[in-house]
Amino acid sequence: MQLHEAYVVNELTNYREVNMALQDGWKLLAVMSASSVTDPARIQVHYVVGKPKDTAPNSGEFTVE
Repeated sequence: MQLHEAYVVNELTNYREVNMALQDGWKLLAVMSASSVTDPARIQVHYVVGKPKDTAPNSGEFTVE
């Protein structure tokens, strides 16, 4: 899946949350590193996940899980 195909996009830093999202139908779109908000000297891995429209809620609202 590419970014423009995602119905909902979320950025996570916890690999356990990423694994749960992937099991729930989310797709991994990107992996990047960035400074921690609380400690700029510390680098964190950020995972960008997206949910395709066919598995997203039909309510028309964007939800972040």
